[in-house]
Amino acid sequence: MSFRIVAGAKGSGKTTEILSLAAEDPSSAGYATVNRDGCYFLRRIPTGEERLLLEPYGGNGERFRRWHIMEGAFEEADSYLRSLSGRSIYIDEIGMLEVAGRGFADALGALLAVGEDVTIAVRSDYLEEVLAAFGIEDAEIIWVEGPS
Repeated sequence: MSFRIVAGAKGSGKTTEILSLAAEDPSSAGYATVNRDGCYFLRRIPTGEERLLLEPYGGNGERFRRWHIMEGAFEEADSYLRSLSGRSIYIDEIGMLEVAGRGFADALGALLAVGEDVTIAVRSDYLEEVLAAFGIEDAEIIWVEGPS
């Protein structure tokens, strides 16, 4: 098992690094989180298929901070991620939503428990909280220091 964390400030290039690492890995699968037009989309690695994940809050449904979480998005992602046994799994991005036990939290916990090869992106502001929430002690950290 290998566990890597791509860490950096907001806008530093964590997603770009995750996509680059996944492109070099023939067994890669998982999700990148793409910000477009003020919304966040889940982009499936390697197919490129996208699904709306978060939009600025303004309607009914589950809310986290200023975001409306699209119904079923994380449940679908959880199911997909748990089906990837034996592959290199990439998840962009893990943050305070997961620290609160939501988002990718269940899938990440399950993947860590069974020892899958996992690479996650984490904003440097939240790194300590993510490490503590998931009991991560021995991870390779790849620092990304692009423009923020």
